[in-house]
Order: sequence, then C-alpha cells, then structure tokens
Amino acid sequence: MRPGKTARAAGILAGSVLLAGGGTLLGAAAYMYKKSLTSERGVKNEEESEMPSYAAGARWLRRLPEAESVYSAMPGGMRVHALFLKRPEECHRYVICVHGFKNEAATMGVYARPYFEKYRMNVLIPELRGHGLSDGNIIGMGYPDREDILHWIRKIVKKDPEAVIVLHGMSMGAATVLMTTGEKLPANVKACISDSAYTNAMDESAYVYLNLNPHPIPARPLMRTVRLLALKLSGFDLDRAAPEEAVKHSHTPTLFIHGEKDGFIPPSMMPVLYNNAACPKAFLWIPGADHVQGIDIDPETYWKGVEKFLYGVDPAILKGAGGSLTGRGAG
Repeated sequence: MRPGKTARAAGILAGSVLLAGGGTLLGAAAYMYKKSLTSERGVKNEEESEMPSYAAGARWLRRLPEAESVYSAMPGGMRVHALFLKRPEECHRYVICVHGFKNEAATMGVYARPYFEKYRMNVLIPELRGHGLSDGNIIGMGYPDREDILHWIRKIVKKDPEAVIVLHGMSMGAATVLMTTGEKLPANVKACISDSAYTNAMDESAYVYLNLNPHPIPARPLMRTVRLLALKLSGFDLDRAAPEEAVKHSHTPTLFIHGEKDGFIPPSMMPVLYNNAACPKAFLWIPGADHVQGIDIDPETYWKGVEKFLYGVDPAILKGAGGSLTGRGAG
C-alpha cells in the first residue's frame, strides 16, 4: 500500500464505490474488483511522497548508478522486472525488498538504502505482477506473487550458491514474503522481515470497506461477490491470499513489525500472524506509527529492531556491516 494519508484515502476502495455501483451488490462488487484487483501503473511519483524518508529513498534509488534493471521470464511466459543493486566488492549477502499495493520499485528506496550502504548487502527489488515494468494486469494481493519471489530466490542461488538471503516486505509486499515463507525454500533464505502485513486479503478488504462512510451493503456478501468476480474474470481466488495460513508452514525466522496507530491494516492483525507462525519469531511495535510509517517517524527504533533480530538469527547475515554492529553485535 502506498504510504501516507493520500494513500489511505485512495486505498483498496474509493468512497464512491456505492455510487458507482448504483447501490447494488453486483455493481459495488464490480467497482471494487476494478479498483482493488486490476493494475493502475504510474499513479504516483514516489519522489513526492508525503513521508520525507520515502521521497528521499525514491530520489536516491532513481539516481543510483548501481541500480540495474533486470527482467526474467516466469513459466508460462510472463515477464517480471526487478532492480538489482550489486555491491562493488565480492558479497554473498542479499536482501529482497518487496513493495506494497499499487507501488513500484521506487517505494523501496527507503528500505534498500541502509541494506546497500550501511550493511553492504546486494539488494533486489522485484516489481510484482501488474506493477511497474512487470507484466500482468491483475493484482493478486501477494498470492501469485509468492511464485515470483521464489523465482528470484532460485535465480540468486543458481548464480551464487553461497548466497545468504533476507526477505523484507512492506504492506502487501509483507503479505507476499510471508506467503513465500510458507513454501519450501532453499536453506539460503535465512530470515524474513514483515512490515505491516494483513492476515488475509478478504478480511483486510472488508476492514477498509467498513471504514468508508456510508457502507450500507453488508461486507460479507460484498466480499464474497468480489471473490466470485475475481475467480470468473482472472482465475484468481482471493481466499488464497492468506498469510495467516502460510506462516503455519514457515520455517524461516520472521520479524513482525507493525505501527500501533495503523489506520489501514489494523494492528490487531499482527498478533494473529505472530501467534500462527510456526517459525522462530519476534515482533516489533512502533509507537505512534500509522501504516508503514515506522521507518519514517522512528528509523532508529526500526533499524535497531531489524539489526537485533537478524544478528540473533545469524551474525553472518550482517557480517561486514558498519554502524552500530561493529564490535558489539546488535541490541
């Protein structure tokens, strides 16, 4: 999800959903399907983000000489795009940074920069299906996208068998990496950072809808109708986009981060994910932070939490990193 107040207002639904649907269940569901599950590229310049760190990160990433545009073909012919930031020295440590709903790679500059500059890791920033320069026109809320993350992981490992890999996603990207950890992963994947994930796409969409004013159509039949439309029009089952189920099968150590004032993905979803997770795990609340704002309003707490977690998983993940890790570990 795009950060900031403008993003929350634009969200998965628009306030005019009922007007567009003429007040009918099918009409409202069709409008919701169009607004939430079909792509809309280039809707925002991230350099103009309302949160300063996101804007600065986008500017940094766009002007970084090391940012290489790479493409890869998925089984079936779909072509997916990513930015790859390769360290100039020999480095076997990688982080895959995954963006949110209707974002592009530029959104992840604020996440990528510390990994690349401070922790001196290679960084891959995939653009999910229907986003940026990747193919597709359907937004799968992370479920089909988990296959793309698996694809990028395998490509890294094939090229560098010594690779040490971290997954780090925000919002829908966090849901994506959590669903990825529910799959069988190579041992190279050492850790996962989930920043503001939802438990499942159906409940999240219903939550956003119920916060609209007015919302006279009951949420449950509306969401079920949206699901049926998605099945018919795109072959995608919205019920499958359920990180809360995927983490039950995860063996990847995972840090769950959430803002205590999140108005888009309710904070109550994070404890559900944490409790369901079968893997080694930790959590980090960011006081006062709205949706994906933790990295912006309190970067010190955010990155100290990430450092402490990753160092506890395996010090080799941050081997050679500068800053607060030097000589004392994390925490």
